[in-house]
Amino acid sequence: MAVRANDQSSYLDIPAPPAPRAQPGRVVASAELWNRAWPADAAFKPESLHIHIYRLRRLTLHGLRIESMVGVGYRLAAAGGCAR
Repeated sequence: MAVRANDQSSYLDIPAPPAPRAQPGRVVASAELWNRAWPADAAFKPESLHIHIYRLRRLTLHGLRIESMVGVGYRLAAAGGCAR
């Protein structure tokens, strides 16, 4: 944690807790993804999350793909096969 100040402004710089490492095969609940990506006071909106996942799928993810786990959340899998 650091406190920074100058002539125009001052603020408290508190680092965010580290995000969990990507673990191919691990199912992550939609609500957990939402809570890590949006501000704490943001209401959970599944449609918004789906749109962001759709956009992420269009990117190259280092040989990984995002799979939907209907009614649960998402998981990373190897681009060429199933996650085990």
